[in-house]
Amino acid sequence: MKKDNLLANMAGKVLAFAAAMMMSVAFTACSGNDNDTQEPQSEPSFTNTVTVDGKTMPVLLAEYGENKDGLFEIYLILDKARKTTAGFVCSSDIVGKDIDLTQKVVKNIWLFAAIMEDGTSFSAFPIVNQPTTLPSFTTGTLRIDNYPDGEMSVSLKNGKIIGTEASDKPHTISISWKGTPMEKKN
Repeated sequence: MKKDNLLANMAGKVLAFAAAMMMSVAFTACSGNDNDTQEPQSEPSFTNTVTVDGKTMPVLLAEYGENKDGLFEIYLILDKARKTTAGFVCSSDIVGKDIDLTQKVVKNIWLFAAIMEDGTSFSAFPIVNQPTTLPSFTTGTLRIDNYPDGEMSVSLKNGKIIGTEASDKPHTISISWKGTPMEKKN
């Protein structure tokens, strides 16, 4: 009988030990460094559109090139007749950086221009210590990535330009484009 009690007592202790080990393994499997299991940040999605004053237009074609001053140009064509465009002329040192378009700068030069189907146009650029009739953005952030290496992206968020004349209205603009532009033929 002592032998039966001893075996029963041992079986209970082994069962308790096994249960404790299983719980320990379960807690270890559930805990861990969240950084190890986080998925990488996904790239922002691009809609391949330009929105001007609330009107959203698809980008039908993109062209790029370099001008005689060594600045690069990117043009987004928004209609089949090529009458509606939005584009930038920029120094290459803005590529891969978030540019606050409200800041007047000496370096990181950029120029923005839009031409609408009805012939109206507006533009803006930052300039320091020089008078200009072109306004800068009052809000907006620009990012151009991968110029000129194949697939590029242009993102302009929350852009607002004041008018250049008293009769001009402010303009709002956003750009969300990613693709492979064609080289511009002069």
